[in-house]
Amino acid sequence: LAITTFALVFGWSLTCLGGAVALALNVMMSQRLGLNLPLEFVINVLVPATASIGFISLLERLRVRNVFIFMLGGGFIGAMVALLCSVAAALALFGLGGAVAEEQMLHNYLHLYLLMLFPEGFINGAMTSVLTIFYPDMVRRYDDNAYLDKP
Repeated sequence: LAITTFALVFGWSLTCLGGAVALALNVMMSQRLGLNLPLEFVINVLVPATASIGFISLLERLRVRNVFIFMLGGGFIGAMVALLCSVAAALALFGLGGAVAEEQMLHNYLHLYLLMLFPEGFINGAMTSVLTIFYPDMVRRYDDNAYLDKP
């Protein structure tokens, strides 16, 4: 959750660093061994951050200069794309690694991931919109001149 917003605000590298810190804190607080930490990092941080930055780069390449396209497209739809990419990466990694039980479990609960798409998109879209409207200088990927000036 919120990896898309972090990616738009801080950029890819700081998002990966912050996600790694959050995962490490989660492991320490839950008192787990953390043996799956690299796999969790790839699925829960690296793939969504890359998908979010890739999606906003695609929107920028299309040259649609509308602030609502940035907020709703980058925040709302970008988060949904990031979640779908994360699920696809999990399926691919489990399939390549031969983890049949995890792959079967993911197939059994795939419908729940589809239900998670809208809340994930809404929360990230709302956070991106609020930050873009009230603190536009804080959002690294946002450019006032590109989105608000006349073409």
